[in-house]
Amino acid sequence: MRARKNDVTATSFWKVPVAISAAATVTVTSVATPGVPREPTAPADLFPPVRENLPLVFQARPVSVRVEEDCPDANVDPVLALEILVNLIENAHRVSPPNAPLELTARTHPLDPAMVRLEVLDRGPGVPAGIGDANGNLLAGATSDVAQRGLGLEIARSLAAANGGSIGITPRPGGGAIARLDVPSAPLPSIAATEPS
Repeated sequence: MRARKNDVTATSFWKVPVAISAAATVTVTSVATPGVPREPTAPADLFPPVRENLPLVFQARPVSVRVEEDCPDANVDPVLALEILVNLIENAHRVSPPNAPLELTARTHPLDPAMVRLEVLDRGPGVPAGIGDANGNLLAGATSDVAQRGLGLEIARSLAAANGGSIGITPRPGGGAIARLDVPSAPLPSIAATEPS
C-alpha cells in the first residue's frame, strides 16, 4: 500500500497502534489465518511505520535501511507484516550491545523469486542453540519455550504463516544474528488488466 502525500485514508492506516497484546495477537492469528486480507505492499512502505512504532529503538542506536532496487512488492497483510517486523527489531535491539547498529534489508529471496526476504541484522550474541536448523528455519517447538525466548517469536511465526510466509534466524558472519521474514511477492499486474479498453 503506497501512501500518497495528502491521502488521509492511506496515511491513517499507519496510525493503527501496533502494540497488540499477546492474547489479541493469538486470537487474530487463529481466527484470521484462513482469510488474511493480503495486498501488494512495497517493503519500503513498511519501514517508516516501524520507526514510528519503535521511537526509542531508533533513538538509542543507528538503524540503516536498504531496499534492493529489484525488490518486488510483498503480498501481505501490512498490519501483520508490521507486527512481525516490530517484534524482530525489538528482539534484535534487546540482545545487541549499546550503540551497535541494526540493519534492515529487503530483497528478492535468493532461492525463490516468487518470495520477498526482509531481514533484521544485529551484532548480539548470535543464534541460541536449538532454535534453528542449518538453513535458519525455526525448529518445530523451538519457540515454545516462552520462559526463555518469550512469546513474541511464536506470535511472529504464526503471523508469518498467516501471510503465507515464514520466519527464520541464522548466525551473522562476524557475530550476531540475521532474523528473516520470507513472504510471497505480489503478483505483477497482467498486461490485459492495465491496457485501456
